[in-house]
Amino acid sequence: QSVATGGYHSIALLKNGKVVAWGDNGHGQTKVPDSLEDVVAVAAGDYYSLALKADGRIEGWGKMTVPSNLGTVTAIAAGYYHSLALLEDGTVSGWHNNGNVMTDHLPSLSGVKSISAGHNFSVAVREDGSVVVWTLSGHLIPVPSELQ
Repeated sequence: QSVATGGYHSIALLKNGKVVAWGDNGHGQTKVPDSLEDVVAVAAGDYYSLALKADGRIEGWGKMTVPSNLGTVTAIAAGYYHSLALLEDGTVSGWHNNGNVMTDHLPSLSGVKSISAGHNFSVAVREDGSVVVWTLSGHLIPVPSELQ
């Protein structure tokens, strides 16, 4: 169904809904929880894995703590040591691997339809097709005029 690669491991969501992971397991990132079910998407960071469940909740394992107060999530992205959640209202929430929500370093975004997280930066695509790129410290990065 879908696959994701992190820094040292990979994770896959199979057609039957089962999640499998392989590669380095130094922080438990390939140890898929036995109770994991109803998964609709997966993401992999450097030392952690994320699963988005059908009810809009995120489950994470490895070197990552997922905040419990995110709301209903429709998409996930995993970066080096940070993650993003696209919420049902089109806004984005982000957090560090210790579970601290990025309140000061996340631009105010609305109307977002997709997200991606990299090593030290993140990307959001809005419904109008415009692209917003920012660093973990919250600085906006200019994008080509074709993406504005």
